[in-house]
Amino acid sequence: MTSRESFNESENPENRVISRAQRKIRHVPLGYNHPRSLNGEFVGLYEEQIYYPEEIEEMIEDGFIQHPDDVHALHMPDFSEYPPEAMGICIYETCSEGTPVSPIFPDTTEGRMELLRYAAEHVTIILDQMTDFEGWAAILFSGKDVAAIIDNDTGDLSAIDLREL
Repeated sequence: MTSRESFNESENPENRVISRAQRKIRHVPLGYNHPRSLNGEFVGLYEEQIYYPEEIEEMIEDGFIQHPDDVHALHMPDFSEYPPEAMGICIYETCSEGTPVSPIFPDTTEGRMELLRYAAEHVTIILDQMTDFEGWAAILFSGKDVAAIIDNDTGDLSAIDLREL
């Protein structure tokens, strides 16, 4: 993590792009097949969303859903009945409803290491920006509210905990 001092004392703050690292871990069953649309793309599923009756009515009017009960299809399934040993971890993007950006790995120390190695090689944190093993560990497992800082002049990428600003 970049310290608050070095972040605030940056030479060209107007040349930085700051964004939350829009990726997070979701616990899903090993072997879970995230739904896909007819054209093969992943369907975005919210992790949890509460809608007001007016919002549901608007979704029906806009043709997004046909019945109030259809709102449940917009969310991740409830996996609470699965035993812990049947669950894995997967990186989901959180800049839209949520689609997987990694395979599912066992929720073990070895599985977490494999997930971090996979992410360092294949998953962007925002836009086309990549990070390394340690960067992914901070984003996914540190418990911090991580934001990425991209210096447009140099292309350098650093991270900060937004709660420290």
